[in-house]
Amino acid sequence: MNNPYLVCSDRELRTLAAQRLRAGRWGKLGRLFLDVEFMEAMVGRLGVDDLLENCDEALRILPEGNEWRGRLTRAKRALDRDSHNLSGWRLTAQPNYFLQQMHYRVSDLGLEPLRVETEILLISRQAPYLALLWRAGRESPALERTLAGHKGYVRAVAVTPDGRYAISASQDWTLKVWDLQTGQEARTLVGHAGTVRAVAVTPDGRRAISASEDGTLKIWDLQTRQEARTLTGHADGVYDVTVTPSGRCTISASEDGTLKIWDLQSGQVERTFTGSSGAMRAVAVTPDGHCAISASADGTLTAWDLQSGREACTLIGHEDSVRAVALTPDGQYAISGSIDSTLKVWDLQTGRETRSFAGHAGPIYAVAVTPDGRRVISASDDTTLKVWDLQTGQETRTLTGHVGMVQAVAVIHDGQRAISASQDRTLKVWDLQTGQEARTMTINGDWVKGIAVTPDGRCVTFASLDTTPKVWDLQTGHVEHTLAGHKGQVNAVTVTHDGRFAVSGSEDKTLKVWDLKTGRVLRTIIIPLYGEYGQDYPTVRARDGKKVPVLLTAKLLETNRDAIGSVGFMTDLSSPPRAMPVAVAITPDSRRMITTSDDRTLRFWDLLTGQELTTVTLEGVPKCVAPAPDGVTIVTGDEAGNVYCLRYVEGGKEERWEEERSLYVQQEEQTS
Repeated sequence: MNNPYLVCSDRELRTLAAQRLRAGRWGKLGRLFLDVEFMEAMVGRLGVDDLLENCDEALRILPEGNEWRGRLTRAKRALDRDSHNLSGWRLTAQPNYFLQQMHYRVSDLGLEPLRVETEILLISRQAPYLALLWRAGRESPALERTLAGHKGYVRAVAVTPDGRYAISASQDWTLKVWDLQTGQEARTLVGHAGTVRAVAVTPDGRRAISASEDGTLKIWDLQTRQEARTLTGHADGVYDVTVTPSGRCTISASEDGTLKIWDLQSGQVERTFTGSSGAMRAVAVTPDGHCAISASADGTLTAWDLQSGREACTLIGHEDSVRAVALTPDGQYAISGSIDSTLKVWDLQTGRETRSFAGHAGPIYAVAVTPDGRRVISASDDTTLKVWDLQTGQETRTLTGHVGMVQAVAVIHDGQRAISASQDRTLKVWDLQTGQEARTMTINGDWVKGIAVTPDGRCVTFASLDTTPKVWDLQTGHVEHTLAGHKGQVNAVTVTHDGRFAVSGSEDKTLKVWDLKTGRVLRTIIIPLYGEYGQDYPTVRARDGKKVPVLLTAKLLETNRDAIGSVGFMTDLSSPPRAMPVAVAITPDSRRMITTSDDRTLRFWDLLTGQELTTVTLEGVPKCVAPAPDGVTIVTGDEAGNVYCLRYVEGGKEERWEEERSLYVQQEEQTS
């Protein structure tokens, strides 16, 4: 790497930043803090928090209306958005990760000068990278910062009325209080014995109420940050909580099918509402305090009159994560399938939704397109497959026969047949012209999660909850090979376009490349963790929040910030932390592989050498991935409902290099 700032020591980097801050020369100050290589050196050597603190100081010094102030504000916004992804990154681990991640982020935010500069640097280093073409999702462009620190999923968040603090509720049984000005954790609230599902703050900002799967609610004093009271009475986990506008009562929604109104002073239940739609998952109160609206597990919304205790009305609505994506053979469109039971068609050039299909009675887990690009087949939790006409948007056929959720579908390359895999432990081959079932193969063992067909249509391999993918002969219905070697359930499988190799991804956090002729494993690839997911290795967090390297019997201990410093978590250090593969795909030339992992990364690999070419961290865990026929355009969908279109650029081979460089130089001259 030829970054000129890397010859500086850590002290020299800090001194350089301090000198520019004191000098009062706006141009030199702005140029330094907007120099991407300076940012890279600061983050790689001193950490992202150090760079952000220096940027904050620079923004305090630069006068309002100054051009450099505006540019630095935009650059800091990009850094804030990725601070959690960069917090665990080190230069030695993956030298070009900072440039790749910044290129993705500034492209997403529309910061063209920084996009050009990061692209120029990547090309000059001959580093391959993924360029974001577009992203379609529900995330607001107003996002400024990500707060990372919980050891489990964050289930809920509430903000104090003065806007100074946020309180987050997590699967790790804790709540955390965050200072929104600094982004720092102010306090961890410990006491629940299960996942904390929800949190609400009283209108005066003095108390927070949390709801947990342990069946209790807890009232917290935000002044002392201590537990004030525990409310018991639900017969099952509590999923949501809200506070009435007066601040006198709190309302909880529970898995036991009830809403309860509690008096915050006495802790007593004032009223219980029992619904007819099963478990209550969420609750909200109207601004006048007269009505509560509850959401049930069956997807219904119910309005309740808080004075009379009667049900007022019922509403229905839904929206959820993307679980499947496929591309048309011409590479013009992507089709995504969602937990919300709909399919959406996206124009890859514009990123716009062109059509939406609805008809399934359950989540959609898999999507496949016929080779002629005219039909799409969807597989659903409702035990059916549906065939859709992409031109008209009409459902042309429903394929019935499975008795369990259909987890995977693939079209055989003649375009006349499709094969599906179900939780009922069967594979079924379908005639797409007649809609008839042509063959059923019963699997001994766990249910199937994913399937891939060889290009000649002769064999199928599948991923299942057991540890051994199998290769079946579609003509005879017999198993040709059992691919043994994984130590965890297999989540994904794909076949190279020449039909010679298969790649599987497992919960043992490895990828394996298999020779389909012999059934032998050729290569095992371990996916390392990056960013916040891996940053606590190998450290222990002491009571003051500082990280101290500690190694005890090959275990990593993390203490709770309580009175006695009790042990909170223990991680095995016998091997580096790994990411778990979620989806895998192979480019049409069979040379490269694309994987997605539970650390929110999408990675490009050289399939022959097993070398990782580039990695980008996305907004949510990517659940599916599909390459276009050109082999460099990739579409992926994540658990947050985003659909991304990215382009892989091979190291040093970007044809627009001189054009981009000239454009960047012109922009710099104009602002100097």
